Amino acid sequence: MRVFISSVIEDFELYRRAAAAAVEQLGYTVVRAEDFPARSDTPRRACLEAAREADLTVVLLGARYGSTQDSGLSATHEEFREACEHGSIVVFVQQDVDPEPDQADLIKEAEEWATGRLVKQFADPDDLRSKVTRTVHEFVVRRQAGPVGVEALVARARLLLPRRRSGSAARLHLAISGGPRREVLSPGMLEDEGLAESVMQQALFGPQSVLDPSEGTRRNVSGDTLVLEQDTRSIQLAEDGAIRITVPAVQPSARPAAALPVLVEEDVEDALAAMTGFGAWLLDEIDPNRRLSDLVVLAALENAGYTGWKTRAEVRADPNRANMSMRGDELVVVPDDPRLLPRPALSSDRNRLARDLAVRLRREMRQ
Repeated sequence: MRVFISSVIEDFELYRRAAAAAVEQLGYTVVRAEDFPARSDTPRRACLEAAREADLTVVLLGARYGSTQDSGLSATHEEFREACEHGSIVVFVQQDVDPEPDQADLIKEAEEWATGRLVKQFADPDDLRSKVTRTVHEFVVRRQAGPVGVEALVARARLLLPRRRSGSAARLHLAISGGPRREVLSPGMLEDEGLAESVMQQALFGPQSVLDPSEGTRRNVSGDTLVLEQDTRSIQLAEDGAIRITVPAVQPSARPAAALPVLVEEDVEDALAAMTGFGAWLLDEIDPNRRLSDLVVLAALENAGYTGWKTRAEVRADPNRANMSMRGDELVVVPDDPRLLPRPALSSDRNRLARDLAVRLRREMRQ
């Protein structure tokens, strides 16, 4: 496998050597501008060709933008766009530096590219070497696993959702299905008490808790799925890494005691953000090498067919009035046409993802 290293060269030699050493340690071929032999065409053309033809381009971004070419872009910026268009790419951004204005624009472009997919930060050459080693290894594992079938992941995510009504309280579900499809947890691992204890501890007391410490938690293995269940909440984790998280849809936090029980948009969004963050943690816990590289994420409302939907401000202004949805017993699922989501976005972009899902649910409920 050939890996092209792209960055400014002057004053960045230590970082380029660190990245190259990481690639060579894994047994792959490093391609760098300083290693090109003399040739009749321009070095610029040779670098763009390398970015286009490499199996993976590693882009290193520090404070300096570099000299601009005829295109008005720096050489690194040109290589970044060439790799985005024609190949595979990962970007590393140096921490604690003050980038030049054009470099700041390039960093922003990289972070916005595919919602931040494969954009990481590094502190020093040793940190960079470690992160390049891991990232290149993850890339190879993903490539060996084969292409991701989005239709199969959508079908898997829908299977995670309830197929019949359970109880009468409105519930909010988040389903996460990852690919390429594979066994992530063996049957023995799934039944390991240490895994259940770790998941329960994080779910109860972690920064994105999704279980209620005031409720008792029951755990069991049903078929190929570990189930942690409370009266109003649950977590399901399958051998293929598929996850379903369930919490109450109606929260008391933003409505007066006498108010009608309605779905409060900000509460739904906050719950989805916590569920998404917990899902990202759980995937990293069970699949640290990130063999599941792409995800499908669905949100669903159950038993909410005749419940109103309001913002917190609307609840405060008029707590005793709400327009009821007429969705009946229907399970409301969004998005209608799910797309593949790069796994890093589940954590780095979770607030935007939660917001988008909440907005889609509101539109469905207010139809």
